Amino acid sequence: MTMLDTPTAGGLTRADLAADTAEPDDNLLRDTINEPRVREILDELDPDERDVALAYARNPSIRSWTEAARSTGANDAERFGERVRRRLKRLGDRHDRRCHVGGVLIG
Repeated sequence: MTMLDTPTAGGLTRADLAADTAEPDDNLLRDTINEPRVREILDELDPDERDVALAYARNPSIRSWTEAARSTGANDAERFGERVRRRLKRLGDRHDRRCHVGGVLIG
């Protein structure tokens, strides 16, 4: 029996590989990274958070927010990657609320 914190190739653990942390909108960031609305949201991130978001968006071999955070050298990559994911979701939701008035998209 192997423990979940056992390292594997690429610096991941078995837990990283076993957990499917994919979100339905994960590919959205990759597909829309150059859109002005996405750029506005990225501009609201701290530089370290932006680095993680861009690593996730630009590198198709990165399959989780933890991997993206780890690739930027973040301390506690699991926590920081999740923080960036949640912050991007909040900022995106806020942006959507500002752009929609009475069910009509503005801008």
